[in-house]
Amino acid sequence: MTRLHERTRRQVCRWAFIALCLVPTSVVLGWSVVRQLPGHVAAEAESLRALTGLHAKLGGLSHPLPGQLLYEDVELADPETGATVLRARVVEITQQAHKLLVQASQVELTGDGTADVWQLLERHLRRGTVRPTAQIYLSTNELTWHGPAGSQTLSDFTGRIGPTTQGIEADLKFRLAGHELVDLAALRIERKLNDSVPSTHVQFNTGGGRFPARVLAPLIEAESWLGKQAQFDGYLSFEERGGRWTGDLQGHLVGLDLDTLVSQHFTHTLSGSADLTIRKAIVADNHLVEADGSLRCGRGMIGRSLWTAGIEHLGMRTTAAPAASVTTTPFKQLACSFVLSRRGLQLFGECENAPGTVLTADTGVLWQQPSYDAQPVASLIRTLVPQSEVQVPASHESQWLIDVLPVPQVVQRMKPGTVPTPHLKLKSDK
Repeated sequence: MTRLHERTRRQVCRWAFIALCLVPTSVVLGWSVVRQLPGHVAAEAESLRALTGLHAKLGGLSHPLPGQLLYEDVELADPETGATVLRARVVEITQQAHKLLVQASQVELTGDGTADVWQLLERHLRRGTVRPTAQIYLSTNELTWHGPAGSQTLSDFTGRIGPTTQGIEADLKFRLAGHELVDLAALRIERKLNDSVPSTHVQFNTGGGRFPARVLAPLIEAESWLGKQAQFDGYLSFEERGGRWTGDLQGHLVGLDLDTLVSQHFTHTLSGSADLTIRKAIVADNHLVEADGSLRCGRGMIGRSLWTAGIEHLGMRTTAAPAASVTTTPFKQLACSFVLSRRGLQLFGECENAPGTVLTADTGVLWQQPSYDAQPVASLIRTLVPQSEVQVPASHESQWLIDVLPVPQVVQRMKPGTVPTPHLKLKSDK
């Protein structure tokens, strides 16, 4: 065996040290420094923006383990208004085989966060026709939403977004903090891409908890119709195809603001906080086909124009007519059950200690239920929209009601030789 010269052994050791120790260490140190540079943080923020569609800002970034990212002080904002939508103290992302695990802590939704999250989920599910190959799993111990009516915290939040045989779906589960006996609320959104016209199916079960009515954001502009304090608990299942919604809903709306519902959309006055029970509501192609429920309200105010319209068009009866000079009248209770369908509207008075009474005041009965079985849906429209010389007033409000309510189709009879007059369809702002 040939023995190396001392100088040769030193050179071999020197080059081995450089190749096996110094170079790898330098590469790792350089790689670590590059990952801490502002450019790398900005690049990760840009990737987050591309993923969510929102402006992203990161306070810090680290790589604790291979395949793992740790974001600090994450903030997502609306790209148009700059308003903050979501904040998270820490977001940990771990890449596994066909899985992406996202764990977050101290998550907060601010402002109109609920509607923005709906839009975020919808954009993610609608993105192209290429299905993702990885399942995305989400989890956070608590998520706090700071809304107009105050703060609300969700706990035990978990979710999954991933491919299906027909497209892509998102499953989210959570509970209201402090309601340990309430079942987990479940939200499922499925985007089907196999059909000729892609569709989105939404299912939501509140699990017995009451959520801000903003959870109905995909279906209705909740705050502008129901009020800021309205809360919903129940179940809904809807499918959207080509911009048209079809499905059913049942549950309760608590804290319904009658002033927002009526006074801010029509020229009548009605105020008070009501509870609406929806035993069944069926929608087909954006039209309310059938509704069965009840309405309860304590003390409030009703305008003379609405009181008069109820008597004239809905067949209500009264034993305590307000003075002619009075424009608004305080009422003691508003309570009724209703059935709405293409057959018409049926109303049943349910005020306490006054069978058949719909609206009562300290002075007597303001509205007694109609003596006949059902009124045409057009009568409800005439009640809500100011009267004019035509059968159904031609206005934006009446056109919206005609588009939504189950108004039966009417075929007009014409005399022989009569030239039909063109009908103008009012343009909707929707």
